[in-house]
Amino acid sequence: MLKSLLCSKTFAFKLLTIMVFIAALAFMLQSNPVRAATNYTQSMETINGMNYTMITVQYSGEDAGPAVAEAIAAAKSGPKPVILDFPTGTYHFKDASAVIAEYYVSNTASLNRNPDGAAKKVAILMKDIQDLTIRGNHSTFIFHGVVTPIVFDHVTNVKMEDVSFDFKRPVVSELTVRAVTGTSIEADIHEDSLYSVSNNQFKWTGEVDRSGNPLDNWTARGYANITQVQEYDPVTKETWRRSNPLSGVTSAQDLGNRRVRFHYNSAPSLTVGNTFQFRNDIRKEQGAFIYRSKDVTWTGVNFHAAPGLGIVSQYSENLNFEHFNFAPRAGSGRTNASMADFMQFSGCKGEIKVNNSNFFGAHDDPINVHGTHLMIVDKPSPNQIKVQFKHDESWGFDAFAVNDTIDYINASSLLVVDHAVVTAVTRVDNYNILLTLDRIVPDLVTANKDVVENATWTPNVTITGSTFESVPTRGILVTTRGKVLIDHNTFHRTKMSAILIADDASSWYESGMVRDVTISNNRFHNTGNAVIDVDPSTSSTDPTKTVHSNIRIDGNTFKMDGTTTIQGKGVDGFSFTNNVIEEGGLSLDLRGSKSVAVAGNTFAQSGVTKRVNFYNMYSNYDAVDPEQGFVVSRTNDMAPVSNDIPWYAMSATATSQIEGHDANQAVDGEGASFWQSELLPAGNLPQSITLEFGGSYTISKLRYMPRLDGQSLGMITSYRIEASTDGVHFTEIASGAWANDMTEKTAAFAPVSAKYVKLTAISASGNRAAAAAINVERYVHSIEGESGKISGNAKIGNLSAASGGQYVGNIGNDSSSFVTLQANVPVAGMYNMNIYSVLSGTRSFLVSVNDGVPQEVKVTGSSWTQVASPASLTIPLLSGNNTIKFYNDAAYAPDLDRIVLSEVVSVDKKLKSIQTPKAITGVAIGTAKTAAALGLPGKLSLLTYGGR
Repeated sequence: MLKSLLCSKTFAFKLLTIMVFIAALAFMLQSNPVRAATNYTQSMETINGMNYTMITVQYSGEDAGPAVAEAIAAAKSGPKPVILDFPTGTYHFKDASAVIAEYYVSNTASLNRNPDGAAKKVAILMKDIQDLTIRGNHSTFIFHGVVTPIVFDHVTNVKMEDVSFDFKRPVVSELTVRAVTGTSIEADIHEDSLYSVSNNQFKWTGEVDRSGNPLDNWTARGYANITQVQEYDPVTKETWRRSNPLSGVTSAQDLGNRRVRFHYNSAPSLTVGNTFQFRNDIRKEQGAFIYRSKDVTWTGVNFHAAPGLGIVSQYSENLNFEHFNFAPRAGSGRTNASMADFMQFSGCKGEIKVNNSNFFGAHDDPINVHGTHLMIVDKPSPNQIKVQFKHDESWGFDAFAVNDTIDYINASSLLVVDHAVVTAVTRVDNYNILLTLDRIVPDLVTANKDVVENATWTPNVTITGSTFESVPTRGILVTTRGKVLIDHNTFHRTKMSAILIADDASSWYESGMVRDVTISNNRFHNTGNAVIDVDPSTSSTDPTKTVHSNIRIDGNTFKMDGTTTIQGKGVDGFSFTNNVIEEGGLSLDLRGSKSVAVAGNTFAQSGVTKRVNFYNMYSNYDAVDPEQGFVVSRTNDMAPVSNDIPWYAMSATATSQIEGHDANQAVDGEGASFWQSELLPAGNLPQSITLEFGGSYTISKLRYMPRLDGQSLGMITSYRIEASTDGVHFTEIASGAWANDMTEKTAAFAPVSAKYVKLTAISASGNRAAAAAINVERYVHSIEGESGKISGNAKIGNLSAASGGQYVGNIGNDSSSFVTLQANVPVAGMYNMNIYSVLSGTRSFLVSVNDGVPQEVKVTGSSWTQVASPASLTIPLLSGNNTIKFYNDAAYAPDLDRIVLSEVVSVDKKLKSIQTPKAITGVAIGTAKTAAALGLPGKLSLLTYGGR
């Protein structure tokens, strides 16, 4: 019994020990739980006081795909925040384990050329995940076959760190010429570019087993079919597109050690040492796809190869790429990292940042930021439009969501016509979308002539501290209304423009008018075409119809073997300042633009080209500092079509001014001169400038032009406008705020009769005020023909060239067919009436005002599809309502588009100033001596501005 008791006590002691151990283990697990699974472990980790769920991938075997998928599922369901941890190593992903998922991706492959449609093979799918960090620990992911390596789909606050992406067999094949002898060459095939030589025929292959059977989908997906080739020079690191050097091969011989001899019928012209890159051009899979996601950050990520576009971010928000490297793997010997663009940002918003990154070896543009224009093809109901994708490589994706704002845009001018908010979206098919809107579609919006852009999805963009090299096309393409900063980057020998700002509704339909772009402190080294090219796809050269605005090119360095060319088209507010042309010359070409400043630029070499060429510009809306030594040429100078009070009729005074920049320089018709208030403290704001018109005008708008020397000092940002009839008693007519940029500003107000107007700067940049030009517009009243009372056979017709898209036709040829317009004017008096009409040949209106005696007006036009030059007539009008009847009882009159009424004003004709055709030199200061130099009477009073 004693023995049994002892045994029982021993058992009890052991049992108690086991129970204590279990309890302790349970406590430990509760404090720091570890859950084992087949392909991952789960634990808790505290970092900087924050508790993280740690999912650690446990990978063995030949395919990491299933293990990673299981770990992702655990990360998705685990307590947040989560770290998905990849212990340092190499992870292989086979195409057989990839997930088939449907994604419509912008700028990829047409439906006709892609039988798989929207189906993608995705190796790593991150979907509906929040608060996740992917910690790569400098691991490498190797992908086999043709797959999309990684997709972020509806993720939020996801970070990816320190991981490299590469392909076992990239879709781009490479060979390097080692010898050219007679009619043959010898070339080394890169070790990652698999091939075979059979029956003296060379072909590219994917991965195969020992029997030559395919192990992946590389060949099946068509990548052995070469359609595009590039050549790479290892000395200059230049890459350019060219014809296929193997297209003329008659036979091939494998010499061993991956060297192949190629035979031709004639001697090939190839350069020994250069590498050739071969690819198919169908973009079926992409390197990565970020879709409808938010707050995504990649840091220390390397992308060494992509099977199509590199990274496509589509309708995503706040994307940050730091220390990102898109280039061949170091030591790999490869020269290419993508068969297309590196980064496409299509329809994104928020902040896009690419900083301290490297881009080397693309087959297309490294960075492209844009939206998408869709053509309006139908207006099925008053508040609905059907829109259509027009480029065959952009289709199917959900370009709109409820509450998005759209802009109607004329496809030819690229200017906004109107806007609306989306209330419902119906997908019709892969190419067509039905949008229901919060308001009636305007009549002037025309199917098949106007497009829409999603104005909600337009991001701010920052690209800094990055390098762009070995690129056959451009470096950066950017079209977005958000703020853009391109700063401290290096562009080396891009074959096309280093930076392109486009916008088109006729080719790729890539949308986006820029509103605020700064290109600063970059280095441009022997880049091709126009180094910086602003080129919207519009035929308009009208400086009043600019597409882009506020583009500043400042503090950059340009080095070119010849002449650097900078081009700007259709820009309101373009400055080129403080740049250094380190080598070569400069040609700056501006077309159809205004508010242009060229100042502070320097040249390191003498005897080089220094040209500024202006085409279709207003001469008083630009300024080139003469100290830079530019030769300025002007072609097709244009006169503004406006109702401005003539600058030469005005004079100005100010509450303060500095020497050389007096008040009259704001009304001298010169863009280069400007008024500036005194420095502090005497010039403390507010400061005012008062314009005297020389007569009494009914005015309705003031336009303010900041200084045009590239300086922001004095830009008025908060203002008050007052009017007066005697110069003593002023009444406020407008106030508000203006943007702090160099574009011309406007302030509209109710028509008021005045002889003086005062502009007061309440706040301004640098706490002082400045103005290059202040223009005051007379009140004009535009009346559309179709708004009148239409009688008899006269009827309304549609014409896109007409001001409101419509006109009145069939006027005249009997006494009952006429149109009567109502004209309500604020002041009685004589008015000039410009009549805009449509016709081919010559016809006449009879015009009767308030049933008075008619006047005949002859009009000549050249086309029934264009508005003719206006005919003018002076007519008396009463204050308030008036009737103006257009008719012709005996013959057909022209078709009537609209009329524009402006008051005829009696002006003080006292000479106030003379604008000389060129600067006066060699004349001492003094009115009499200046008058003598001009050959004028000595008693004539002259107002001179700094020698002009």
